[in-house]
Amino acid sequence: MKTIILIIVLAGLFMSGANAQVPSGNLNNNSVYMGYIIRLIPAGSNGFGYDIFFNSKIVVHQPRNPFTLAPTGLRSSDDALKVAHWQVQQLWHDKNHAAVINRLVPKYVAKQMNITIN
Repeated sequence: MKTIILIIVLAGLFMSGANAQVPSGNLNNNSVYMGYIIRLIPAGSNGFGYDIFFNSKIVVHQPRNPFTLAPTGLRSSDDALKVAHWQVQQLWHDKNHAAVINRLVPKYVAKQMNITIN
C-alpha cells in the first residue's frame, strides 16, 4: 500500500513539473526536474552556475562553484546541470530548504558524478 502511494506521489510531482511556469529568460537554458525549474547561468569568464525555481520563485541562486565557492563556477553546463539535479533531490527530500541551500555541496558528490572541482 505504501508503495502505491509513493508511486502516485512521484507521478504527481513529475506531471506537475510538465505544467510548471518557466521564468523569463533564455528558454534553451531551462529544464524541469522533479517539479523544479533549473536555469543554467554564466559564472566567471567560462564557467556555469544555476538558478533553481519552485512555483516561479527562486529557491537557489548558485553563480559560484558549489563545492569550493570559487567565482569561476563549474567547467561545463553538463556539470552544472548534474549538481543542480542533485541539489533538487536534496530540496525534495529535506523540507528544511535553508539547511540545504546554506551549505557547500560535499566533495564526494563531485567524485560520484565525475566532476573535476579544481
